[in-house]
Amino acid sequence: MPHEEDRTARRPALAGSLHGQAREVQRVLEDQGYTDIVIGGADPWGCGKEDSTSNKFTAKGPTGRQVRGVVCGTGGWTKGYTVRVY
Repeated sequence: MPHEEDRTARRPALAGSLHGQAREVQRVLEDQGYTDIVIGGADPWGCGKEDSTSNKFTAKGPTGRQVRGVVCGTGGWTKGYTVRVY
């Protein structure tokens, strides 16, 4: 079992990768015309089995209406991202 200091040392890297993912989701939504974006946590049932990432969000959609949904993707490597509004 790793020492406590070993586990603690890994936390900033994980936090940095999650922050980077949130920035990418923000960029994807802004590129689609969404504003007032609030990004939430993962949505395990909102995406397909081929997706490796999912982030819930609320935002003002391109038509000006408030929406909620999920951004699904593979981290941008193969298929990019899909925005699903529900």
